[in-house]
Amino acid sequence: MKKRSIICLFMIIIVSLIAQVIPAGAQSGYPSRFDLRDENLVSCVKNQFPWGSCWAFAATAAAEISILSQLREISPDHAEYYADPDKLDLSELQQAWFAYTKLPEYDAYDPHSQAGEGVSMLNMYRLGTGGSTYMLGNSFADGIGPIPESLAPYKVWDGEIDDEVNYSLNEIERSDAEDIWYVPEYLRFTSAFELVESRTLPDLWTGDDDEGYEFHPEAINTIKAELMEKRGVAISYCSDTTRGDDESEGYEFLNKETYAHYIPEHLGSNHVVCIVGWDDNYSRENFNPLYQPPADGAWIAKNSWGVQTDPDDEDSGWGIDGTGYFYLSYYDQSTYAPTSFIFDVFSEGSSEDYLFKVIDQYDLFNGGSFKESAEQFGIEQMGVANVFNANYDQYIRAVSLNTADPNQEIVFSIYKLNPDWQSPEDGEELYSDVLSFPYEGWHKIDLDTEFFIPAGEDYSLVMYADSYEISQMQVSADGSEDMEAEDAQDSVVVVNEQDSFFMFNDNNEWMDWSTLTEFMSGDMDTDDPDYNYITFYDNPGLKAYAEPAVNLNASLEGYISDQGWVEGSEMYFRVVVGNPDGSDFGPIMIRSALSGPADVMLFDEVPVGGTVEANYTYYLTAEDVAAGTVTEYVTIQPQDASRLVGSVLHLSVFD
Repeated sequence: MKKRSIICLFMIIIVSLIAQVIPAGAQSGYPSRFDLRDENLVSCVKNQFPWGSCWAFAATAAAEISILSQLREISPDHAEYYADPDKLDLSELQQAWFAYTKLPEYDAYDPHSQAGEGVSMLNMYRLGTGGSTYMLGNSFADGIGPIPESLAPYKVWDGEIDDEVNYSLNEIERSDAEDIWYVPEYLRFTSAFELVESRTLPDLWTGDDDEGYEFHPEAINTIKAELMEKRGVAISYCSDTTRGDDESEGYEFLNKETYAHYIPEHLGSNHVVCIVGWDDNYSRENFNPLYQPPADGAWIAKNSWGVQTDPDDEDSGWGIDGTGYFYLSYYDQSTYAPTSFIFDVFSEGSSEDYLFKVIDQYDLFNGGSFKESAEQFGIEQMGVANVFNANYDQYIRAVSLNTADPNQEIVFSIYKLNPDWQSPEDGEELYSDVLSFPYEGWHKIDLDTEFFIPAGEDYSLVMYADSYEISQMQVSADGSEDMEAEDAQDSVVVVNEQDSFFMFNDNNEWMDWSTLTEFMSGDMDTDDPDYNYITFYDNPGLKAYAEPAVNLNASLEGYISDQGWVEGSEMYFRVVVGNPDGSDFGPIMIRSALSGPADVMLFDEVPVGGTVEANYTYYLTAEDVAAGTVTEYVTIQPQDASRLVGSVLHLSVFD
């Protein structure tokens, strides 16, 4: 303990010297204080109770800010509506649920090449497992959300959370939790907005326990730049507790008088919050006297532990004055992986956009990441590739790729492959470009030309880079892993032959991804207990976004009855889907989200030159009347949704 104290004191002195040379924000060109709440861009503080789903709440909060700021810019006709940040409420439950729910097993009526892939917990309920901003970036790129809260509300299906009931597995049976918190499978690949970019920003601290840790003051300005662009930043850190109603876990890093948090050593992270602003002049003396940072300056952070519910009881809420917010020191050593998101708000499912989209992809495991450097294999570059077979006549309109480092030089190409292709580059090159992105993460590239791929033909996405990040999982080679442990997982990586390829040697020879495990293992001695694991690597993160060559169209209408805008008044909605050109598409499903669990309306094939229509009634609530608006969200999906993602139509009706 004494040694640890000496190390902490030494680090405080070092950081103090750094702070004196480069005061945080002193010469950044940014205002000394900035708060996105002042821009009216931050929705109300949510409550993740009773699950450990902070990561989904923090990253979704960051996404809401980004999307809302863009909607205000492109929707001048609805500026008044979007002026209220609470009008945009995205689902956290969709993310938390599917992160630990494997894809269904193979079904001949709904085939998927990655059937059964994913992570599930054996002895812990999925919603209490925890996660990271990295995982949410992957989900968004996969086409899993974001969707409106009304489609997958964070509550039991038969009502709001009852604060008198402990929903944790200590109090209720797991099967009961499954029944009341489930998210229907059809909502997995449904999204209201399309991810353009997930940005993993530079860490404020880097290093390890052996070599020590280094503070990077320039990373402060990187986070500030994202906030100034009206994007929230999700960030991990080590909290005294992992839930607002828990007792301290032995730490006293949070001053509960001021709700100011600082940790002078690297402890890892156990919680994720959303940064919404900063204050360069926030005094270091506001922090715990035992653990004061070396200089002033702190982030303004939005938590997900609720707000004060009783105005007469100061202890009924968490955060500054019970608001759910707190200050996080610039110099907190436990912070990790600041992340922001950018979305295409034009692809929100209106009838003018893509009614259906195809995402050809194989990387749906979303497990731990593993960064491979080409240098360790003695080469200057490494190549990765995916080969897809077009399920439909389709037009490739965009691609998405994942970079492992900032400012990487990427050589990216698209090939329409020959019928008897022998490698992912054996065919006609449709597109090629040299790309670079300032931050690591996911990047969607809209193509100037949409490339047509007939049904049944193969095409490939090929990428060369000096490093690449791969999702991986490990299992014990002798089967001796502790399956009784709380964090034991049932995890599956599906890698099919001839789907993906890699090039890790200097012979310019493409090898099948299914042999990657053997190639990486080499002469590994599996009898050595330090290496007695088998590692599985998920397919590379190269995705193609396509529009099927069908010409279905849709419209959504809503109007109020003659009773007017009063509680109980009827509101009528109509969804019409048409097939003007005789596209052979198959059965479709239409779902409404206004009345609790989504209503499902199943139709046969849309007739050639005809339409199918769904009509339904909604009754205004007191909350609707007070708000003066109702927003209806409708999903339209093909019955066979193995690769197609249904768009979300939405309509706002105002008083």
